[in-house]
Amino acid sequence: MSATNFTKDVYSYTTYGAHGPKNLTARIESLKCTFCNEEKTLDHYSKTQVTKALPNPYAPPNWNNKKKVISCKACTIGQTTKMKCMTCDKQKPLSSFAKTQRKHADRARCLSCMKKREDEDVWASDSDSDDSDMESKWSNFM
Repeated sequence: MSATNFTKDVYSYTTYGAHGPKNLTARIESLKCTFCNEEKTLDHYSKTQVTKALPNPYAPPNWNNKKKVISCKACTIGQTTKMKCMTCDKQKPLSSFAKTQRKHADRARCLSCMKKREDEDVWASDSDSDDSDMESKWSNFM
């Protein structure tokens, strides 16, 4: 038995309390999108957005009075498919990035740049100080 029943333009749901089922029908035929400020039918909204717009019978008293942010399918942001590597400054598909790099898009490095960095031998570069100079200072100290 399902707790939610969708019809084409009217959303109704049944709740089950201690005294049996309560059929609560919210006659919502259209909603106003928060972003484009247009009144649209329920076909223009996802099931999640429609559910968010309905009053919750189990919520605290003032919860249902709060203004809810509801967006239609046209105003809903799509999934990210590309990212910019901070090292090489190239737009690349998500498959070019490690999953941990995808979490922080502003400082993400692509797999090829990460491989280049890994392959660099940090200890092979010339040192900044002169070793002979350090030895003479150390011997004078002792």
